[in-house]
Amino acid sequence: MIPTKDITLLLENKNSKILLKWDQATDKHTIVKTLKQNQLNKKNIIQFNNEFNITHRLSIPGIRKALTINNTTNASTLTLEYIPGIPLSTYIKKHPSNVKNFLRIAIRLAQILGTIHQQKIIHKDINPNNIIIEPKTKTVTIIDFGIATKINLKTKNIPNLETLEGTLPYISPEQTGRMNRTVDYRTDLYSLGVTLYELLTGHLPFQCEDAIGWVHAHIAKQVVFPAHIAQPLKAIILKLMAKHTDDRYQSADGLRFDLEHCLAQLTETGTIKTFELAQKDYSTIFRIPQKLYGRTNELHSLLSAFERVTKGCKEIIMVSGYSGAGKSALINEIHKSILKKGAYFASGKFDQLQRNVPYYALIQAFRNFIKQILGQKEEALLSWRKKIATTLGDIGKVLTEVIPDLELVIGPQKPVEMLNGEQAENRFHYALKCLIHAIADKDTPLVFFIDDLQWADIASFKLLEEIVQAPDINHFLFIGSYRDNEVKDAHPLTLILQDLKNKDIPIQHIKIGNLSFKNTQQLIADALDTDLETCKTLATLVYQKTQGNAFFINRFLMSLYEHEYLRFHAPTGHLSHKAAWQWDIAAIKKLEYTDNVIDLLSEKIQKLNPTTQQIIKLAACIGNEISLQKLTMITKHAPERVVTAIREGLQENLLLPIDEHYEISLNSKLQEQGSTPPQYAPDFVFCHDRIRQSAYLLIPEGEKQAAHLSIGRILLKSYQKSDEQEQHQKFVFDIVNHLNQSINLIKADSEKITLASLNLS
Repeated sequence: MIPTKDITLLLENKNSKILLKWDQATDKHTIVKTLKQNQLNKKNIIQFNNEFNITHRLSIPGIRKALTINNTTNASTLTLEYIPGIPLSTYIKKHPSNVKNFLRIAIRLAQILGTIHQQKIIHKDINPNNIIIEPKTKTVTIIDFGIATKINLKTKNIPNLETLEGTLPYISPEQTGRMNRTVDYRTDLYSLGVTLYELLTGHLPFQCEDAIGWVHAHIAKQVVFPAHIAQPLKAIILKLMAKHTDDRYQSADGLRFDLEHCLAQLTETGTIKTFELAQKDYSTIFRIPQKLYGRTNELHSLLSAFERVTKGCKEIIMVSGYSGAGKSALINEIHKSILKKGAYFASGKFDQLQRNVPYYALIQAFRNFIKQILGQKEEALLSWRKKIATTLGDIGKVLTEVIPDLELVIGPQKPVEMLNGEQAENRFHYALKCLIHAIADKDTPLVFFIDDLQWADIASFKLLEEIVQAPDINHFLFIGSYRDNEVKDAHPLTLILQDLKNKDIPIQHIKIGNLSFKNTQQLIADALDTDLETCKTLATLVYQKTQGNAFFINRFLMSLYEHEYLRFHAPTGHLSHKAAWQWDIAAIKKLEYTDNVIDLLSEKIQKLNPTTQQIIKLAACIGNEISLQKLTMITKHAPERVVTAIREGLQENLLLPIDEHYEISLNSKLQEQGSTPPQYAPDFVFCHDRIRQSAYLLIPEGEKQAAHLSIGRILLKSYQKSDEQEQHQKFVFDIVNHLNQSINLIKADSEKITLASLNLS
């Protein structure tokens, strides 16, 4: 199409209109994206803002920049550079594969992507529709940064957030949200691999019909090539599309080097001979490998139990060990096998500071499951609606009150009879058991993982005991984990496990210990991309300091990296001069590092700005999950100061965002401060329980109760102003929780606080 000075409609879909317009001020064509009024929701507006904020100031050849943005109550409009050409998806359909053209296009894409990554940006939606190509010159441009992420963390990655953002045929295994892996730059390399496969062969590597099929393909299916494709090109794309990030190219520059080598061979000899890949592929970012060490037997036990569950039985597994030993990492490793069998994995985690909130982790797990099925096609959703609604009968309202999203599945529920005390508890327990019974069957086995059982409340223990004994619940694997050093003989969990044993209910116990020296040495060798002998002295020192505790090993190594005792050396010149990690063992030995992970983390927190320290400590009072809105209200600091503190926490790897677009969300959340009560949905989490614990322990013992009392009173005051009190049951429990934690030393509140005494019931 030859552009004219007339306004031309290029594309219209249910979300937006895309126009080609002439900008008289610049005497150039521009692209104008306008959201339709009925699509002015938060998600779409965030994506518009995200693209503008990420690309507006970027000066990278090969990306489309955003020029202006205009948000009003009636419209949201984004103006972008006009890039001549057609989508690569159209080019693939119209032009037969040509190896030289393929290599030239692939080299340029790798070059652009490498530059994007140098700017600490992950695109997260690389696919042929987001690449513009000029057919004659083969000039390519990457567009559409709506879901891209700007990384500020030193580790340069973001958590796996159980989302399905991106374009399904092209997303990486870790981006599906079904892998126990974080998302980093290498997710773009996987998506580029799928794109290059399509460019080279004319079709996608996988053919699927729905979201579940695509997720399964990316995680489990192997790529097959047509016979005529040259072996080196197959090897390059297979490396890009490796299921595990550590097996992929580690940088776009390493990929570009191999592609250029292929083009040079083809130009000189007319063929491409097999050669060693990734000779110039390295990352200057220090990463701990995302795999398990020394857990082969334990993983086999979990997978064997899951296999038995798929055949119809019910299994109970208790996983114990010290904090940081790797219990959760082990359990989450079975995600891939669960997905292959069409099973579901629902997880919840008890919180030390939420012990007064009944069923805290269990409700979290059920919400997690509902979130998964809401993302399915309408046909599957209707099937779930019928199955769950039929099983619950006329008591669905009991569950939709505590799991609001369940109403999106089964529809509005009629009111139920008001019951008190034990009768209400029994009905609630019955309803949850019915829900499990509806979920877990031969077609959809259920794995139910509850973490940190040492902090569970009595009501949750009672319900869990009923669930594992229920004779009509099958195809069900319950996995509980706990810190055995915090569970003594008189602990409720110990008593329940003994009671189940006395009733001849089989329970498998898995004890997670620290890593051996051999495992520690292998982890360090993999992290530093070296051999065991080279890193032996360093591994010995790390093992002495950490005693093989997996979490402490990771933190200790990251501390060495952050203080530049671990450095990456990338020499220029001949291939024989290999890039490598370097360390000064003599200097490291002189460091007065603590042997206690809590002290190490506390020291890190104490180096923060004093105001940031105070805000992080108050966040620790709230619990592991942090609502930015609530934190702003509690700290009484200006919203901008709280945002600064959160950013410092992210930068120092103390916090992780729940919303990937947290830079956008920070401002939008703070603009909602007038609403009462505050939104309960968390925005950030502490990276690990031990980090939150370290922050909490920095509060002087005599001030903890006063802090909880102040928080409880602030939340109570906010709640009493609300016109929608009945919709915030969990918020009420939070008020009670903080006030109860304060009463031991606060004489003014000497009696136990209940819902009734606060007139909140």
